[in-house]
Amino acid sequence: MKPDRPALALLLLFVSGFCSLVYQTLWVKQLGLVIGVDVYAVSIVVSGFFFGLGVGSFYFAGVAQRSANPRRLYAQLELATATASLLTLLLLWLGAPLYVAIEAYLGRIAIALLWLIIAIPAVFMGGTFLALLRYYRTDKRRLGQSVGVLYGANTSGAIIGTITTPFVLIPLMGVIGSGLFAVSVNLVLALLAAQLLLPKLVGSEVSAERSVGTQGRHIIFVLYSLVGFSAIAYEVIWGQMIIQFLNTRSHAYAVMLAVYLAGLAVGNLLMSRRVDAIKNTWQTFSLLILTAAASALFSIVLVNAEVLEIQRSVGALVYQWTGQLGFRMLAQFLFISFFFIFVPTCCFGALFPVAAKISDGNAKQGTLSSGYALATNTLGGVVASLLFGFWVIPALGLINAVVAVTVLLCTIACIALYHARCSRHVLPAFAASLLLIVSLAVSMPRDKFAQLLVNQEGGELQYFAEGVGNTVAVIQQGEGDREFRRLYIEGISNTGDVMASLRYMRLQSYIPLLVFNGQPRSALVIGMGTGITSGALLNYPALETLEVVELLPEVVAATPYFQGNYAVYDNADIGITVGDGRHKLLRDPQRFDLITLEPPPPTAAGVNNLYSSDFYQLCKTRLTPNGVVAQWWPISTQSLAASRSLVRAMLDSFDYVTLWTTELHEMLLVGSMHPMSVDIARIENIMHYPPLAESLREIGINSPEALLATYMMNKEGLEAFAGDAKPVTDNFPRLEYDSWTSKKVILDVLPELLSKQQELTAVPPARRKAYHFEQEKLHAFYLAGLSVYSGDRETWAEMLKRLYRADNQNAYYNWFRVDQ
Repeated sequence: MKPDRPALALLLLFVSGFCSLVYQTLWVKQLGLVIGVDVYAVSIVVSGFFFGLGVGSFYFAGVAQRSANPRRLYAQLELATATASLLTLLLLWLGAPLYVAIEAYLGRIAIALLWLIIAIPAVFMGGTFLALLRYYRTDKRRLGQSVGVLYGANTSGAIIGTITTPFVLIPLMGVIGSGLFAVSVNLVLALLAAQLLLPKLVGSEVSAERSVGTQGRHIIFVLYSLVGFSAIAYEVIWGQMIIQFLNTRSHAYAVMLAVYLAGLAVGNLLMSRRVDAIKNTWQTFSLLILTAAASALFSIVLVNAEVLEIQRSVGALVYQWTGQLGFRMLAQFLFISFFFIFVPTCCFGALFPVAAKISDGNAKQGTLSSGYALATNTLGGVVASLLFGFWVIPALGLINAVVAVTVLLCTIACIALYHARCSRHVLPAFAASLLLIVSLAVSMPRDKFAQLLVNQEGGELQYFAEGVGNTVAVIQQGEGDREFRRLYIEGISNTGDVMASLRYMRLQSYIPLLVFNGQPRSALVIGMGTGITSGALLNYPALETLEVVELLPEVVAATPYFQGNYAVYDNADIGITVGDGRHKLLRDPQRFDLITLEPPPPTAAGVNNLYSSDFYQLCKTRLTPNGVVAQWWPISTQSLAASRSLVRAMLDSFDYVTLWTTELHEMLLVGSMHPMSVDIARIENIMHYPPLAESLREIGINSPEALLATYMMNKEGLEAFAGDAKPVTDNFPRLEYDSWTSKKVILDVLPELLSKQQELTAVPPARRKAYHFEQEKLHAFYLAGLSVYSGDRETWAEMLKRLYRADNQNAYYNWFRVDQ
């Protein structure tokens, strides 16, 4: 029995689309390890993927059109895709040292090599759709229906690939395992095409000659390239705009992209059913463009606090039904993504069958014209991703970028309508709609999203900048002596200069310096943030070299707005570099006595790269013989299992590891290949240095005993905590793809750590009483904090009152006084 040709073609394209998005997701992840998570570098290389698709569509359009055996062509393309993708996967995994060596000679031009490595497999991917379109239409199916159905199947597979890669594949198989799985699937597709699609096309090959196109057919390729430009421009805009209503985790980006692809697929499938019956395709093309412009604009105009409240309500309802925080967050992500993205992308998706029909007026060269339409559309998108990502949004801002795309879409709609033979009653309605859209676009307040953030978070806006792929804001909150400023990146609070942050960030610098075995002379801080961690190092008298690496220039520009950083941003003796911290370690052979970090939360996209055992192995090559790595461990941002893996990565990398508690919600892991020194006399001597002593007093460390009371345990105690947990690695980024959890996870983590706290034997007998007294006060404060998470605020208030009676001179404890 012969296989059903349409069903097989749809199945193959579905699975092929799945593999393509698996590869894209994995390669972006791998590129972050090779060139850093620098947005310029990643965006340039991602554009190589789409460039490859565009070139493949252009080249294989003619090849498929001429082919008398497209199923063989498809099998060959899948085999080539599998081979090239496997090579790309391995080159990116093993090629970081080689890339750094090449970069040392060629500079940033070296990124062109990575661009080429990504583009080559994408060229073959770009041809698979056209080969199956040629195969599918051998029974003279109508072009519009064929294109829509096949493209819809391909995009539907891409949706599944987008979702399953971060939610299923990487957590289960790791990055390399997921890539090998996709390669295997490509090979199976090639085998299926070769063995199951048995009927060979009957008849002679189609002539390679192109028929003479009409002016309209030439125009449609130009306009459809501008549609691709506009669609990707909006993807870039939405990626920066919507993320502040989502989260900075990889899951949020995946959901947003899945909704984008879903809109394209639905639009394709709906239009494919009726496109061949449409008589005035130019008019349909024009109206779809105008609808896309209007729907994209209206969602931005209408979003307000009420919409965001509905988003939270939807999440709360799903949580009530399921009891799962992950489903709650997923529901919130889906709601806001559909609100902004779905309708306009439906319109963009519906345009493909229409454009294919217009471009193939006589329906004799459907594969060729569809391939050219895809190629021009994709290449237009490549230009938009670079132009809007790197220049338009940073230079003009998000709202002005929206205005620019809106004007472009309205212009496309006008040109298309000019080619349409529409009735007179259409023109007035079209003109009125056009006027309304443009009027709304130019009248939108340019600070809409800044004010929306302030309305959501409260406070007063101090700083707001829209950079390349990010939005950074500083908001002043609180009042009186409780006034502080908070740093928001992508709408998510990352840190601030509130007392709790001030304390843990200063201790991230002071503790490793004070337990360093010898006299530390140099330090590297990865992540500038508020500048508090790097600023604290200025108070250490013996430090001669201080370097800071910050990924976002907008964060560096925001540093002057924060207190307690000792104007580190304005110190000529400090080297501040904008770039990826891990990539600096990879390419710069300089060694440091201390490497300390102030990154975003560990579960944020890309931050796993700074917590993996692979990263620690790199750090060890950049440490002096007695050098130490001080790693921030927030205990309420990831699951207990993920915290155990976080600790395991450090334990597997360093011979000596100690744990210190820097604040209720924060711990500090200090690792070294040599024993560290806890000498109370030396610590006391250093603490007599006035700037350092005052800096410590401001965060509640009034004595050496108070500092030593923050000691939790050595490597033996940490081994007991980590147990048999698997480490965080580059291949298994367990933090980035951790399950969703609430801050109440602190109720599981902190009590266990406190129960395992060890006695610091280095404290001499004469000072043990004072040491134990400081420990007891700190424990009381922590237990009071835990009672808040348990919902017992009365116990919290009572315990704090007792604490203040015992010590009313501690700035840290006093900041939380219940009578103020």
